Amino acid sequence: MISSRAYEKTIHDFAETWFVEERELYASAVQYNIGGIINSKDFAGYKEANPEALSLKYVPAMKREWRATLDETVIPISQELR
Repeated sequence: MISSRAYEKTIHDFAETWFVEERELYASAVQYNIGGIINSKDFAGYKEANPEALSLKYVPAMKREWRATLDETVIPISQELR
């Protein structure tokens, strides 16, 4: 059985990796609004952790990864929790 802990961990891990706020990820997951997470991005923090990162590639890559995470992990967990 999947727990809410798996849901929370997935969102926490994404926030840590991409330097976005967890609250924005939760809202995005509920609304299925990929673009909403951009408002809380911290590219400076991401760049510090990933020196090779390029600003122009950061947002598209983050959005692609969030869509995949939503479709493959977050939404299925959410549906199972219902």
